[in-house]
Amino acid sequence: MADETVSGVKELSIIFNNLEDAAKGVLLGNVAMAGAKVIVNHAKKNVKDTFENKSGELSRSIHRELRSATDTKAVAEAGTNLVYGPVQEFGGVIKPKSKKYLAIPVGTYKGSPNIHPDLKFRDAGGDTVVMVDGSGNVQYVLKTSVVIPARPYLRPALDENKSEIEEEMSEAFIAQIHKAIK
Repeated sequence: MADETVSGVKELSIIFNNLEDAAKGVLLGNVAMAGAKVIVNHAKKNVKDTFENKSGELSRSIHRELRSATDTKAVAEAGTNLVYGPVQEFGGVIKPKSKKYLAIPVGTYKGSPNIHPDLKFRDAGGDTVVMVDGSGNVQYVLKTSVVIPARPYLRPALDENKSEIEEEMSEAFIAQIHKAIK
């Protein structure tokens, strides 16, 4: 019996050493990425459900990245690399960079109004000017600025799904530990 007890202690010691090594770097990174995946999935759904146009560009761009993983900490981020992503999340004022007006297409014409020589300017009052075609149909509204309201999609994905995030991270942690001790 004494031999079995000693053998068990050695095996247990090896398992604990393996656990200590396993619960670092890559494991922590995998756990962080599991949590970020939940945020990404809910953020994509939030975008689709609330405001995205037919292109689907914003929801397709939402992704996760592992920023760092050390022996004691891992950082994963969820977000988008699209310039207008933060404007949708937080709101903002859009102003033209090099022209006097922003051209907002509202008719059947596509592209820049500069490629449509038949368009004529018409004052619509205030700071708004419109561009009309030969039939008088408004094709573009020209504004000096446009206010985009905040339409949060990332923060609610975190705030409203904390228990699911914790559950996924716990499951990922346990799976990684099981993998390490086998």
